[in-house]
Amino acid sequence: MHLFEILTKKIENKLQELIKIAPTPIFRRGWRFLYNSKKTIDSNNGICLLALNPGGKEENQDHGKESCENGSAILTERWKNYDAGMSLLQIQYKQLFMEIAANIGEQDYKIVLEKSLIGFFIPFRSPNFEEINLYEKDLLNFGKVLWSEIFSKCTPKVIVCIDQKTYKSIHELLVVNLQFKPIENKIFKSGWGNVTVNLAHFHKENKKISILRLPHLSTYKLFSNDSSKDKIKEIIKELMQGF
Repeated sequence: MHLFEILTKKIENKLQELIKIAPTPIFRRGWRFLYNSKKTIDSNNGICLLALNPGGKEENQDHGKESCENGSAILTERWKNYDAGMSLLQIQYKQLFMEIAANIGEQDYKIVLEKSLIGFFIPFRSPNFEEINLYEKDLLNFGKVLWSEIFSKCTPKVIVCIDQKTYKSIHELLVVNLQFKPIENKIFKSGWGNVTVNLAHFHKENKKISILRLPHLSTYKLFSNDSSKDKIKEIIKELMQGF
């Protein structure tokens, strides 16, 4: 069985387990895994973008659930009441990939975005994380197992997270599960008040992984804010050095 099918089966089985132990309607809101094609599980460009978990109160039947085989959700889906690819969060994601593309000499950021591994660390939907935080430890451990399997088969060079929980969990799985050694951890001012950004580097044998932790881009629109966009460009430049 293909790894993608193995993982989606694990997600569905875990969901059914959670439904049995949690009050209604927690965990009855469905799940979502990848924003891009399932092919990126096995073959991608070495760039990974992870959000914590899908938001909303219910699944949208027009959106991909397991994966998106007709174009990245960031580019092709309508989020909230915006045109396709034009929600505030989608615009921030696109600007992130514009900066990444510029630093690796690729003129079309959409090519870079489509070839990246993009998804959710925890696939289970909730309107906010507070609704499911009673199960936080179990959920984060499940996310570590899920993404350890993926990274064991196809190790990224760069991982971008947009929350502290995912960043901390990825840090732990790299060190504990995959035996990477942390070699550097930098903290930068984002230019948005006191909000900071983390950039950490890890290595194992001839492999190196860099993790960038941004604040959630739906709230902190770093790539379009006048006081932060130049700072974030410099941070992305450092992230992609040696890529």
